[in-house]
Amino acid sequence: MENKIKDNKVARTIFEYVGILFGTFLTALAANMFMIPNKLAPGGFSGLATVLYYVTGLPVGTVTFVFSVATQLISLKVLGKSVGLKSFVCTLAYGVLVDVMAGVIPPFSDDVLLASIFAGVLYGVGMGVLYRMGGSGGGTDLLARMLHKVTKRLTLSTWIMCIDFCVVLFAGIAFKNISIMLYSIIVLFLYTQVMDFVIAGNNYAKAANIVSDKSPEICERIRTDLNKSATIFHAYGAYSGQSKDVVYCIVYRNQIAKLKSIIYEIDPNAFVTLADTQEVLGAGFKNFNGE
Repeated sequence: MENKIKDNKVARTIFEYVGILFGTFLTALAANMFMIPNKLAPGGFSGLATVLYYVTGLPVGTVTFVFSVATQLISLKVLGKSVGLKSFVCTLAYGVLVDVMAGVIPPFSDDVLLASIFAGVLYGVGMGVLYRMGGSGGGTDLLARMLHKVTKRLTLSTWIMCIDFCVVLFAGIAFKNISIMLYSIIVLFLYTQVMDFVIAGNNYAKAANIVSDKSPEICERIRTDLNKSATIFHAYGAYSGQSKDVVYCIVYRNQIAKLKSIIYEIDPNAFVTLADTQEVLGAGFKNFNGE
């Protein structure tokens, strides 16, 4: 069934957008049932919008949408490319669903610890589904990519962590409640772990070997779309007797779906193997000193 969908471009596109909308629905459900009623702000523009909701009364969905679209527009200049229709659909759907569901979905629990746990799990599942279908939050991840490109100081993952921490800290200050800040950290930790598991199991990163006649094009897209480098090996097919190029790259778990989409778009006949990695050290990943 899944292979038939992949072979049919129209069906695959419909399947991906349905998945994106379903994932976005789960994140909006988590926000309305657990996070917003309990003032939980686990990073991102949605977390910032939650704080502003209690300070100004502005709708969470609308504020999240405005911040995300503004970031996407700025990224066109800084990153020099469009963030894509899927990112905009995610942003629009989340903004609409959060505001529409606000008056319909009642808070599930006023036990903040219980709400933090369920919020992290449900939000993580939603984000995992969303990323697996090639979607993107289109918010602070874009902001992190812009900061990474401009400063060239910290890794992309470090910038994302810094932005999320600033939002959590802002929530603690705005609400004058350190407990809220700590509960938000619990949500942030849980949802990132669950999201990574939904995307690619419990492995830190994947090593990809890609045999293709269009290796240079694939390498360029890996560099521009995933902000990762790649190595091309010249190989010789023992059975076919033909010379082939093999692209080798390491990507994070939440980039696997995008990598497969890039490969399929450029060369549907490519041969790809994905392997688990125990640890990755070097540029773009963890430094040798463990940082």
